[in-house]
Order: sequence, then C-alpha cells, then structure tokens
Amino acid sequence: AILLPIFAALSIAIVYVPFVLLLRVKKVAACTMVIVVAVVNFLTFINAILWPNDNIAAWFTGVGVCDIEVQIRTPMSTLLATSMAYLTKDLAMAMDTDNPRLVESRAQRRRRLWVELTFCFAIPILQMALYYIVQANRFAIVTVYGCVDSVDSSWPTVVIRAIWPPLFALLNCYYAILVIYRLYKHRGMLSKTLSSTGSGLSAQRFLKLFFMASSFLLIYLPVTLYFFYLNLPIPFTPYSWSRLHAPESWDPIVFYTTATFPRTQYNGWVGVAMGFLCFIFYGMNNEAIDIYKSWSIKLGFATLFPRL
Repeated sequence: AILLPIFAALSIAIVYVPFVLLLRVKKVAACTMVIVVAVVNFLTFINAILWPNDNIAAWFTGVGVCDIEVQIRTPMSTLLATSMAYLTKDLAMAMDTDNPRLVESRAQRRRRLWVELTFCFAIPILQMALYYIVQANRFAIVTVYGCVDSVDSSWPTVVIRAIWPPLFALLNCYYAILVIYRLYKHRGMLSKTLSSTGSGLSAQRFLKLFFMASSFLLIYLPVTLYFFYLNLPIPFTPYSWSRLHAPESWDPIVFYTTATFPRTQYNGWVGVAMGFLCFIFYGMNNEAIDIYKSWSIKLGFATLFPRL
C-alpha cells in the first residue's frame, strides 16, 4: 500500500499535458478518457491512504467519502468504456471515404458534439440515477481498494450496472477491427484518405490516437470481462424492494480485509497503468516538450539552463 498511492499521484500529475494536447484537437471522448483515468487514480490515492492495512479497528468508517464513491465507481468504469468506444468509432468514421465530413456547418458540428456527449454520458448518468434500485447496503470497505458498492444479486443489477462496461468494450472491439480493416484497405494512402474525409487529422495524430485507444482496450477488455464474470449473480435471486431496503440489512457498513478479498488491493494498478499509457503517447512528443520548456522558463530555470 506504500507504492500504490505514490504511483497513483504520479499518474494524476503526468496526464495533465496529454489532456491539454487532446483538448487542443477537440477530441471530447479522448479528453473524457483522460479525466476518468485521473479521477480513478485520485480515488485510488485517497483510499490507499485511508485504508492502508487490515487493522479494521483503526479504520475510518468511510461515511461521506464512500457515500459519494459508490455512486460513481461503476458509472466511471462505464464512462471509460463509452468514451473509448466513441473515440475508436470516430477514428473509424475518419477513414470512411463513403461518408466524408468535408465542410460542416455550425449546426452540424453542434449536433455531432451532442451525439458524442450523449453516447459517452447517457448510460453513466442513468446508472447513477438508478443505483438505489439495486443498492444492497450503504457500502462496503476493502483494504487498500477502499469503498465498494454493494448490489443485489437479482437481474436488475445486470441491466442497471453490470452489463454496460463489457458491452461497450466489445463494441469498441468492433470499431477497432473496422479501423484496422480500413487501414489495410487504404494502406499507403492514409494521409490522403484522412484529408479526403475531412477528418482534420494528420496520419501521425490518427495513428497515435488509435494506438492509445487500442492500448487502453487491451487492458480494459480482459479486466472488465473478468469482473463481469466474477460479479454475475447466478443464480439470480428474486427482486424485492422491501427486502433490499430493509433498514436492518441496508444500514450496516461492511468491512473486508485482504484475507477475504486478497486480489482487490491490486485493482488500483489498472488506472495507474492507463495514466502512464496516456503519458507515453501524449506526454513525450514535441508539443509536450514545448509545454515543459515553457513551464521551466516561467519558473526561472532559463537562467540555469540557457538553452531552454
């Protein structure tokens, strides 16, 4: 639990420049991905400090902090999946020579933005709104990982919470395959193809976005499918509002140590890995280096290093 909060904090810091660079090219889905990674790592940082070991007697009860976290944990995972899927979809559309976007009016650009926002945020917002329907108790706390949402083992849990991250991850796979197919179809003519479709992307920027999205997918897909399988409540129990929200079962806060869930303490490293991937793709290029140089000059390092 010592290294995890350190690397989580570092991961938060290093995604700032990638976020700025993605914001410059107006890629809402990509920016959303980076924000989600930063928020997830922030939660990892806080929780690993609050609950670093199995000494339950010394634990903070989590009241307030966990009440917020359990509302956003699964929706944040879904938001990562939807934004990843939309980014890959957008890259596939950038290679679609049959439906070019050469000159868009302001109304068309606004409509496309609303479609993107709806695609990314609609399901996560609904998940937050409907969470209480399947909330089994207030929350649970696990060593290092921290706050965990508790859900009922009935079919509404699958519909409201469980199915969406793997569903959008699989949709992302489809779009990734479509991008690969179109790259093969237009091999040797990538720059010309991107120009003819009005994508506004250079070949280098397109490939960098695609490789980043694909790297995220390679991490996210097996993890989300594994947790979907692990948490799938089979056999289902009959849904009952009165049973689920009875005060005697809903109010207690449940504590789990690593003896009960030994692997959960490592979940935070997924977000850390994604943060470093963002940095590898967008924090080490020439544009990023220019930003670091400008910061160094503003901090007065130019007097020590004249070449800045």
